[in-house]
Amino acid sequence: PIIKNGTYIASATVQKNDTNLGNWSTIDEQAYSYPSDEFKQAHGEDNTKINEFAKAIKDFSPADFIPVNAKVSYKKNQMDTLNMNIVIKYNGKTELMALTQMAAQSMLEKLPKDAKVQLQIKSESKIEAIIIKEKNSEKPFVSFL
Repeated sequence: PIIKNGTYIASATVQKNDTNLGNWSTIDEQAYSYPSDEFKQAHGEDNTKINEFAKAIKDFSPADFIPVNAKVSYKKNQMDTLNMNIVIKYNGKTELMALTQMAAQSMLEKLPKDAKVQLQIKSESKIEAIIIKEKNSEKPFVSFL
């Protein structure tokens, strides 16, 4: 099968040598960028949770501006995946480890439990660390790259 980027609203399966499309199934999925007015209006409560997470990141290093950007996917009006990126001013391994530990803890405390959450921590030159929390998990996977 060929799958292209875009917004899908329905799907159907056709058996080999069959000319009938059969029944169409509605695809109830949405995707948003964070921060955005569209996301805030559609999912204000989740927007607030991500804002609280972003504030914790910002409060870690008030002198450095660390924006949080994300792609948020929903299935059946429930957050399914949250893929976040932050770009930091690299101030050494110790600070990176402390930020990563704080981000992992904040992820567990502030973000939806039933969504897969991923955070890439980047410097200007490369990805420094990644945190992945699977759905309903209390133990995020952390890797320093």
